[in-house]
Amino acid sequence: MLCLQLTPAAPSTSLPPKTRRRTTSAMTASRRPQREEAGSRSVAAAKSVAKRAPPASRLAGKALVSTAVDAKLRDIVSALSAVTPVPSKLLHAPLPRKPHSKGSSQTPTRQTAASLPEMSPPRYMAESRALFQGAHTGRGTFEDPFRLPERLSGPNATGCSFCPTARCHCVLFGRLLDEAIDDCAVRRVTEVAGRKELCAKSVLPPFVERMCHLLRLTQEDVFYDLGSGNGSVIFQVAFAVGCDVVGVEISADNVAHSRELWEKLRPKLEAASGRKMPKVTILQADLRQVIADPSFGATPNVAVWSSNLLLPREITHYMSERFRLLAPGCRVMVFDDLYPHSRSVARIRDPECFRLFSMEDHVWTSGTVEWTFQEGSFYINEKLQ
Repeated sequence: MLCLQLTPAAPSTSLPPKTRRRTTSAMTASRRPQREEAGSRSVAAAKSVAKRAPPASRLAGKALVSTAVDAKLRDIVSALSAVTPVPSKLLHAPLPRKPHSKGSSQTPTRQTAASLPEMSPPRYMAESRALFQGAHTGRGTFEDPFRLPERLSGPNATGCSFCPTARCHCVLFGRLLDEAIDDCAVRRVTEVAGRKELCAKSVLPPFVERMCHLLRLTQEDVFYDLGSGNGSVIFQVAFAVGCDVVGVEISADNVAHSRELWEKLRPKLEAASGRKMPKVTILQADLRQVIADPSFGATPNVAVWSSNLLLPREITHYMSERFRLLAPGCRVMVFDDLYPHSRSVARIRDPECFRLFSMEDHVWTSGTVEWTFQEGSFYINEKLQ
């Protein structure tokens, strides 16, 4: 006879659905006060932190602005406020300025011909070039580019806070340019397709003064600005150096504005300097058509500047190829490097450019371009052979 021994079943730990729901609700209700208390403590802690934080940190979606950056910006604004205001017609947005009190020693004074460098352009450029070269720091490489520190002793005799020389043309030229722009009926183009960021911006007089020395410009040179905009760069070069200048601009409106501006500005510059201005040519053309001419750069007395940050890459590439045919001694200065050389592999990819050109890396001084207070890179290449 078969006997089966039955083991009592263990009591079930599962609960009926309704009982489980009631139990879960009771557990949730018992924990709710704890969560609410913890949440209250978190909110109180967050409010306490927010009260102690600097005001900039309470702006939604904005990163904290460091004290060092704020201090640097205040220094830049103070330096700019000590100089005659940047021509308002050149700027797309007004620069912040520190107000001057009556009788303040920082208030800019009107300059006359007596405020100009007390020598002819050739002598001034020759003697001041040594001061510019001595004031630069760095080795001109990608790792250690040349920099021109701001003046630590305050503005020079002509009110400039950037040039290391005792006198320069920056402040006087800026004031005369501003007056001439106010007299113009045709205005500079400041937007492309309704967007200001697509329209090229200008470099300011301290940048151009430095450029004249870096390119070693003389009265025998011919200076080209490829993409000349309102012409302010070629006008200052003509005024400071006394060499013939050529501006190439594709915009018909900008060409009309720059031609009218030169007619208004030239008598002012001649009256201030006591001498006739050199030949100024403003061409409405695609810069590729101009530099494609075999006569372009056929002699060593040619210096070229191009603010090519917004130019299409194919135009920059075309310039880099065409400039290989320049005569030895020609100099080129650009924002967007024509012959990238920061990586060692560059010498393998394009060994010819290292044989044809010298290469210098520079950094512009904060406050010398109109679109940013930050520093940035530019490059100088001189044709060697």
